[in-house]
Amino acid sequence: MKDERVYSQDELRKGGKLLAISGRVYDVSEFIARHPGGKVLTYYLGQDATDAFDAFHPGRKATAMLPALEIGTMAPRRIESVEVEGDDDVTSSFRALRRELAAEGMFDAEPGFFLLQLAIIVAMEMGGVWLSTMAAMSGSWVLFWVAAAVLATAQIQSGWLQHDFGHLAVFKARWMNIAAHKVLMAGFKGASSPWWRSRHNRHHAKPNHLHADPDVHNEPLFLFDEVMSEEEMGWAGTFAQGWYWWLLGPPLVTTVVFLITNIVDCVKRGLWLDLVLGLSYLPRFWGVHMGWSGHTFWGAAGLYFAVRVLESMWFTWVTAMNHFPMGIVSMRSQASPKSWVAAQFDATQNLSPGAVADWFTGHLNYQIEHHLFPAMPRHNYPRIAPRITAFAARHGLAYNVASLPSAAAQVIATLHRVGRGKRQ
Repeated sequence: MKDERVYSQDELRKGGKLLAISGRVYDVSEFIARHPGGKVLTYYLGQDATDAFDAFHPGRKATAMLPALEIGTMAPRRIESVEVEGDDDVTSSFRALRRELAAEGMFDAEPGFFLLQLAIIVAMEMGGVWLSTMAAMSGSWVLFWVAAAVLATAQIQSGWLQHDFGHLAVFKARWMNIAAHKVLMAGFKGASSPWWRSRHNRHHAKPNHLHADPDVHNEPLFLFDEVMSEEEMGWAGTFAQGWYWWLLGPPLVTTVVFLITNIVDCVKRGLWLDLVLGLSYLPRFWGVHMGWSGHTFWGAAGLYFAVRVLESMWFTWVTAMNHFPMGIVSMRSQASPKSWVAAQFDATQNLSPGAVADWFTGHLNYQIEHHLFPAMPRHNYPRIAPRITAFAARHGLAYNVASLPSAAAQVIATLHRVGRGKRQ
């Protein structure tokens, strides 16, 4: 240990590249550059990172690395939360709840559930190829679009499944989750596993935080809160964003934006193998639908973009409904960081549950539960939802739930409101 001492909240905040986990203080100044999770670590400098650490590191490997970084302890009464005055009771209660859920096995995955999801995805992929073949042979546009819909459904469901592995929510061993994630991303999604994990973990660390959460940065085309206008984001046409959203928003997010950001990230970080494996999806798709199904090059291209656009609209609406109506805060103007619990409740809302909604959203309609416990297997979210509802009521936290139509209307209303404000 470099320097055994007791740190106050103020000393932690001003002490450079320090953070606290479970009452212990760690100097991560030399560790940041080699942190496997990337820059997300910097979001918690000078803060209590206990809940974020527990959320992103369900195994023991990360815990074993902490002693080498330890330099002291937090002063009494500041161990539970160094972030928000008066938040100790909420944070202590949340950590107690987490321990209870862990003891009850809520963080243990049911292998059969995930095997079934994979089997369904493979079956849909095979069915989509068969329908594609029938469409090419018959020249039927109806079969073409049915094939595109089936293949898009396979894509979105494989997206929900890779999300499970990316959060380390399936296997106990981290390396098994990462390996499965790489296979799903490269084999089924055509993207890089490190790109997704870095981007998505930053979203979870500071949801709806400008300059931290990459998902809110859709400027200049889209602004989702007045705070973005205040920071001079947007463009001359932002006033009409509620109208052009339908053309440039959901249809293009995974079709174009994710493809470009994935390539740029891999090039910047030198992830050449991940880049090649991800992009190999394109010749594989063309090879199957030209060589096997019998489409022309342009026929296969049309099918590819039809699948991607349908998938993109599905994915974008789900994620937008969960977050964008909830408001955005700026990391630069925030007086003091929110606690983990407050940040997750403030930035998320659930979508009405039910068998169809659970399947349609990959259980991400339980967005509050997911953000509180991202490494929990999704099949357990319906089981813990009543307890999270009670927890929120006990501590005066807003547990927001909206139906799918209502949440979609909220997204459009937000776009129009912010657009009008930008014009004024």
